[in-house]
Amino acid sequence: MNNYVDLKKKYSEIYKNFSSSHCKALDVEIAYNSKGFNHIIYKSGNQERSRKDQIKRFEYLELAKELIEHTNTYQEYEYLEGKDSYFWGLVAIYKDAKLKIIIKRNGENGKYFFYSVIPNFVTSPKRDK
Repeated sequence: MNNYVDLKKKYSEIYKNFSSSHCKALDVEIAYNSKGFNHIIYKSGNQERSRKDQIKRFEYLELAKELIEHTNTYQEYEYLEGKDSYFWGLVAIYKDAKLKIIIKRNGENGKYFFYSVIPNFVTSPKRDK
């Protein structure tokens, strides 16, 4: 038995069973699609994240969904003009975890979806001026 393979399968099933949820901070419905789960496994450019990093992110998926549903504000916003993509960051210290949850929307009229959960994140001086 491979612990990583078992955990990936377990959390893939959990994630597939997530129904959309209302995000209080943005007052919109958030979808949980394959793009979000894939981003937990791969960085941009299809470069696989370390297995340790993936496992940490898997373990916070359920808490991320809970925070999306209960957090009242977002702390970060970024628009990438070249990709016509919008990103919102929900930052929380909750249940002994320091997390950033990323919500993404492609295009002005695109749907909002869960994009990533980042445990023990470090803020970016460039973005967080």
